[in-house]
Amino acid sequence: THLVTSDLGRAHHTAQLIAKHVGLEVEPDARFRERGFGIAEGKTYAEIDQQFPEMFSRIRDTDPDFAAPGGESRRQFYERVCAVMNDYADTYRGKSVLVVTHGGVLAAIYRWLKGLPIASPHRIEIPNAGYNRLQFDGGVWRIETWGDVAHLPQRTDSEAI
Repeated sequence: THLVTSDLGRAHHTAQLIAKHVGLEVEPDARFRERGFGIAEGKTYAEIDQQFPEMFSRIRDTDPDFAAPGGESRRQFYERVCAVMNDYADTYRGKSVLVVTHGGVLAAIYRWLKGLPIASPHRIEIPNAGYNRLQFDGGVWRIETWGDVAHLPQRTDSEAI
């Protein structure tokens, strides 16, 4: 079994916490990073809208080929995610791989496996700390579990935000 993660902070930190419980080494892989937004990276949508209003509308629309300067288009991001999944299917055939990554990566994987358009307006539920189980068998990926949060403590209404 391998424990692979995006090399970005939140995912890597989560992977380190998991590693302590399962006794695996964390293997960072930058290909599991969230989509790169170039000059808009690290800014809130409000900041992007204020500083780059034309670019903001292009980022938010569903044009799969638009990329902010220095960033990735939805298509480039999608192709990167699909490529790393296929690479792992070949490299780790017959082995279990635990991947800790980001919501955008998971949404791309879901679209890919369900045959949805790259820039589909379909909203995909991706709960934080949710568990997704994928199986690669006979050259085909299959979703076995998606968005499972049964392992998380249940909150009462008074604890909900």
